[in-house]
Amino acid sequence: QPMHLQDTKWLRTPYLPYGQVLNIGELSGSSAFLDSPGHTSWNNHYSQYLGTAGLEAYNVHGGGKEIARKFAGYFEGDGVGQLEHYDGNDDKLIAYDTNYMPGNDADAITFGFPKANAGAPGARTIERPESAYVWGAFDAARQLYQIAGADQAKVDQLATGANEIRDAILDRLWSPDMRMFLAGTSHGASSAASANGRPNPLPASARDLIPARESNLYDVYAENLIPFDQWQTYVDGFRFLTYGDNFPIFPFYTANQ
Repeated sequence: QPMHLQDTKWLRTPYLPYGQVLNIGELSGSSAFLDSPGHTSWNNHYSQYLGTAGLEAYNVHGGGKEIARKFAGYFEGDGVGQLEHYDGNDDKLIAYDTNYMPGNDADAITFGFPKANAGAPGARTIERPESAYVWGAFDAARQLYQIAGADQAKVDQLATGANEIRDAILDRLWSPDMRMFLAGTSHGASSAASANGRPNPLPASARDLIPARESNLYDVYAENLIPFDQWQTYVDGFRFLTYGDNFPIFPFYTANQ
């Protein structure tokens, strides 16, 4: 997992951090990374920030152009593969229909918010903030290809892919009404007019978003994908973090560690 990769990159040798990247990269088949490959339990293409953490590890240990190119190929495959698996409407955002897919399922409350007009195929899926991790995979691949001396056309291809994902997140998942990032409905569904007797705070025209606050929504900030010159537009989303009791601490409590 990327949290382990972030810790082990500080060891004196790259044995553990690079071993993790090589293991998951070689077993991915040039596509989305696979959790627990070869086993039927916990076996899925979860979106995680392995590209971002892998680039951080490379920045610590280096290894020259050969390693940079190999890692770039892994992260490109993961980013492209995530979109192939989970972007069912080609809007550059990944969408899930089950609450365990974000990993932090103790706080994936957007999946429980009722929907309207959710009968169409695919309408169970929710456009997710974990799309930021896919952006991170594309951006890490871009930087590593550049370090490796790849053709500029290849670098530009990854930059274009990253920019498309970033723009989709900022345009689609930001709520000017609630002044924070939210998950979105898809395939014609909308968030219901009320939930548990409480009215939906979003106007009817904005109910392609789900007005539920969960810690996963902060993946967008964690990936640093927001252009620095636009910080004033998005900084208000941090205000909810002042209410720590509203969020479970992950992973220690939710994973019973």
